[in-house]
Amino acid sequence: MAYELDTQLERLRRYRALAADLERRVPGIVPVKGLEVAARYPAGLTRYMNDLDYVAGEPALWRLVHELTADGWDLDTATFVNIDGRLRVLASLRQPHPDPFTLPYGVEVANFVALGDLAGVPPLVELPPRWRDPAVKNLLMLLFERFEQPYRARDLVDAALLLAAVEDVEALHLEIARLRLWPEYAELAALLE
Repeated sequence: MAYELDTQLERLRRYRALAADLERRVPGIVPVKGLEVAARYPAGLTRYMNDLDYVAGEPALWRLVHELTADGWDLDTATFVNIDGRLRVLASLRQPHPDPFTLPYGVEVANFVALGDLAGVPPLVELPPRWRDPAVKNLLMLLFERFEQPYRARDLVDAALLLAAVEDVEALHLEIARLRLWPEYAELAALLE
């Protein structure tokens, strides 16, 4: 268990340094969840993280991919989707961990916010102004992730910390209504209760 904790702490240190470097070298990338949520954890508690996630316009997206591949990262996958007649991209980069039994390091960058379900919940192609509050932005991203998998224990901890930090609850509720994420929010709230 001590080894697993040390491995996760090392991963967080590495991601913090990488994020600071990337955000300096590639203007216009917007972090999503990850380190912003981890910073809200009480001292002594560690948030498990697989990768860093960013949203960026297309020029910044390809600049980020270029910078990472120049630093020895591999372009693992690229997903292309047509949204409103425009091509959208999600690029996933990986770098091996020194321990072959540990997940590789990862960075994902997309030029859209989330797929939603491509029907009742529309994808977003840019961050709305109300998302300037990191707690709102990251809570909404957590709700979007419900389309990928059921809520996990970490999601509940993240949600509790983010809800406590939301500065404008009305703005959060307006976004949830606009994006039609009430079922996902209700499910999360019931689990938190």
